[in-house]
Amino acid sequence: MNPTEETFVKTFIARERRDRWLSFLPSEKNRGKLCHRLAHVLEDDLDPRFVYDKESPPKDVSSQVQQVLAQWRRANPEQLCHVIVNDGTVGRIMNLAEAESDYDLTCGAIIIVIPDKLAYYHPERSNISRQPFILLFHPYCKGEAVDKTVVPIHRLTRRSSGNISLWFAYTLVAALRSVFRVQEFFAVGKKRERLAEFREKMDIIARERDATLKKIEQGYGSSTVEMMEASTKRHGDSQTRSEMDAFYTEIRAIHDEGKTLQGIVRATGDDKALAIEGLREFLYAHPESVLAYSYLGGCLSQTGDLEGSLAAYRQSELLAGADPIHGPSARRHIGEVLLAKGETDAAIGEFRRLIEDASPKNEYMICYDYLYLGNSLEQKGDSANARVAWKQAVKWGKTNTVAKLAQEKLVLHT
Repeated sequence: MNPTEETFVKTFIARERRDRWLSFLPSEKNRGKLCHRLAHVLEDDLDPRFVYDKESPPKDVSSQVQQVLAQWRRANPEQLCHVIVNDGTVGRIMNLAEAESDYDLTCGAIIIVIPDKLAYYHPERSNISRQPFILLFHPYCKGEAVDKTVVPIHRLTRRSSGNISLWFAYTLVAALRSVFRVQEFFAVGKKRERLAEFREKMDIIARERDATLKKIEQGYGSSTVEMMEASTKRHGDSQTRSEMDAFYTEIRAIHDEGKTLQGIVRATGDDKALAIEGLREFLYAHPESVLAYSYLGGCLSQTGDLEGSLAAYRQSELLAGADPIHGPSARRHIGEVLLAKGETDAAIGEFRRLIEDASPKNEYMICYDYLYLGNSLEQKGDSANARVAWKQAVKWGKTNTVAKLAQEKLVLHT
């Protein structure tokens, strides 16, 4: 199978459809059957975590894509990409600009720029059917294909019409690139040693996490969670036994995953860059971890990378789905980052929606959201409505710490 297509499938195709793609694409008999479907939007085939509207992606995603494309163009001057077309023929090698403007490719095509990071999907588009073109972007992959051209050497030699000088130049450039990488390796040797020590610690933490999860499956949990469980059994009668068991199993899993991620951050000390690299390593192994994306968003925010932080929190929100704990938490962080970026209207809208969607029983978080809504309105210059929001925070929080912060805001703005 073509390695570019294989990497693309493993990165951007949904897990339950991946085996079908991997078996059909290299097959002369079945490739056409699969490729003919490119004319229609493959909603069930694409991994929804990495799908965006090509013509109007979120600002943070658009910014990251432009950075990746700039790096790719420097490494690939001819700007060649691999194209899967709906006629079922073998993938074509084309210039990116030509592929995007080629009328024939508006009838269904996948343009693979970097197989494990960036691609475009063009479903059939006509004057009658204006289906959106799709951007496929994986923000936290290893990106190993960024500096690799998709053109095999045998094709490069054919383009030179038998003259091996171009092949020799290509080989020389590759050799020089390897030399520079060796020099770079020694230049950052100490950092690599430190990273190796950190990864060893992370492996230990991961083993401890697996052992703890095994205990959870056997019915054992941390003393903290057991105390919570015993307390609920004594004082609550609103849940059935089976519901309680499922709830505490989930709480234990969250608790243990949180301890693992805290261990990653603490193991790196004050070096946030190393912490970020460690969290991305964790995400590479656990790509559906809601908590890991949340931790990554926090670390990126602390380094001043607000665009990256926003992207991580949005991924956390997407993975959380309808989760009543992690979903609102991710949205709350998104609102905080938007406020830090100065996008007050967007932050205000986020906190208002959080308050509207909140359960009345969750008084503490409603108090928190009203506090930040007030802060957003204050930053916008709307002091009157900011005071209204802070009063609501005091009302919902009563005597908790967040309510006291809101009370201090009210005093300062009297």
